Amino acid sequence: MRNIKIYFWAAICCSLLWSCERQNNINEIPPSNLRSIVSFVLNTYQNEGNVTVKLVGTIDEEKKIIKLKIPSDLRLDSIRPEIMCAPWASTSPKNLEYIDFTPDTVKYTVIAESGKKAVYSLVKDGTYKYTKSNVYAVSFTNIIDPGTGVAVQGVCTTSAITMNVPVGTDITKIMTNLEFFPDSRLTNVIVKEKGPFVGRSFTNPNTVDYTKPVTFIVTSQDSLSTTSYTITAKYK
Repeated sequence: MRNIKIYFWAAICCSLLWSCERQNNINEIPPSNLRSIVSFVLNTYQNEGNVTVKLVGTIDEEKKIIKLKIPSDLRLDSIRPEIMCAPWASTSPKNLEYIDFTPDTVKYTVIAESGKKAVYSLVKDGTYKYTKSNVYAVSFTNIIDPGTGVAVQGVCTTSAITMNVPVGTDITKIMTNLEFFPDSRLTNVIVKEKGPFVGRSFTNPNTVDYTKPVTFIVTSQDSLSTTSYTITAKYK
């Protein structure tokens, strides 16, 4: 009798274990039908030398349209988008695959685990405006530094920069070149010489009078950001 009870409970335990194993068996779960694009981004580090700011697409899930605002100077023949899609789904073209964005519309097909598909259209909008107005460096292209043998240069780590020039330099006519950060495109640059009320449009490079400290007023491409840099020429 005792053996019968042992066999009975053993059978119950085996049945429960088999049931749990069956429920946890992933092969029993039907394949997913999820087939959507969650995010579409152009990152700078994945498009070095071309994309200089992070560009994020807007996804219209109902219409299956990805709207991407891009700068007018973007090179379109070789772009690597970072694409995040629904779990267990994949895209064609693939994530981070180089794509030619030259055509008016680029198609992306999302393939669910079940094999079902959804097609998204990428629509480009070339009206993106850069939002920053930062100068990286300044150089006096017609003044040679005797110590280095190259044009006098300075890095704009602050808004006030002092440029050392050789004694005897004519500081009334210095060819000035401004170098901008890759994420900055400019609407205009105004240079103020010989006092706060004298200003003129600056074309890079341009001759500037450094008899007194000169202020450069830099405006971003979207006209919303303005940065001022004051540059002083000093004899060394």
